[in-house]
Amino acid sequence: MQLTKDQVRQVWDSDRRKNRRGIILMFLTTAAVFCFCLCFRYNAYYYDTKFVPREYYTSLITAVRLFFSRHIDAEAVIDSIGSIEYYGSLARLKITLMALVSGAALSISGAIFQTIYRNPMASPNMLGATAGVKLGNILMVSLYSAQAVEMVILRYQYCYALTAICVATILLLGKLAGDHRGNPSVMNMVLAGSIISQGLNVFTMYYMYQLEEEDLLVYQQMDLGVYQQIDSISLIIFFTIMAVALLPMLFLRYRMNIVGLDDEQVRVSGVNPAPYRLLGQICAVLMVTASMIHCGDVGMLSMVIPYMVREVVGADFRKVFAYSALSGGILLMLCRLVSSFFLIADEPVPVTFLLNIILVPIFMVIVAKQKNGFE
Repeated sequence: MQLTKDQVRQVWDSDRRKNRRGIILMFLTTAAVFCFCLCFRYNAYYYDTKFVPREYYTSLITAVRLFFSRHIDAEAVIDSIGSIEYYGSLARLKITLMALVSGAALSISGAIFQTIYRNPMASPNMLGATAGVKLGNILMVSLYSAQAVEMVILRYQYCYALTAICVATILLLGKLAGDHRGNPSVMNMVLAGSIISQGLNVFTMYYMYQLEEEDLLVYQQMDLGVYQQIDSISLIIFFTIMAVALLPMLFLRYRMNIVGLDDEQVRVSGVNPAPYRLLGQICAVLMVTASMIHCGDVGMLSMVIPYMVREVVGADFRKVFAYSALSGGILLMLCRLVSSFFLIADEPVPVTFLLNIILVPIFMVIVAKQKNGFE
């Protein structure tokens, strides 16, 4: 039965309204989870009373007043509400906001790679991004010991330099192994990524064996995301990089569907997908590297969340972009919150540990159900 133009328009409008309602619901859920996370003490395992919404929201409102008013005695106001509550509420706000943005960025980066390579298991990990960050962290600890945690700018330089070298090498090998039209060979690229990542991991293991016990503990805390730098310079660098990487993908989310089509179909439409693919991969690697520097090895989020979202909402990148960002942000915020409740051997529970407990079983189910390409 052939639909009329008006009927097609009605179906399209209905689908758009349904999608808009779903995104609004997810956005409200994310906002509710964010506000809920702000009600708990920073480093809550050190306190008997962990849930303090009144004290923390009072402190946040006070912080806003102090920021916009120059005629208030800041020290007197902070003393009146308690310095622990005041600075603890600010720390919880910073760490929750970074977890939200990191979770969203990781999920979006995975959606980008799965769309570009038309493979539900693709992620920035296949280009060695995570291996470059780990090697950068271990080199920092080897050279600067415990001071490496606070040397955020230098950590960015090491991690991004090694990640850029690794990713550029793998992309070049995939290009050289491609067809006569210049299309890269995804299989050879994945194999090259696995080999180079293993090679970098060998160097990482070598440096780990050379570390003193105290330095090894520092590296493990950096790699597992136990502690998160929330000083001003860290926040500025983190959010600047995220803005540079996220904004192009936000504006191009309509066009990213093009790169998921077959090359022949794209050429017929008169669009060159190569610039979008290159830009998407660069932005995805930027997001993953910044997230891992601050939150630890949480790269599995970029593989599992976009796959699950695509199973529910379909392959339209606009929908996958929005739902993946909100779902990833919610999950990482909750994992970061729960990790502040418990200690293991007098050490905070790593956020990576909690995240993998949740995602590994899901990943095993995905592998068992995997088929060639998207369903």
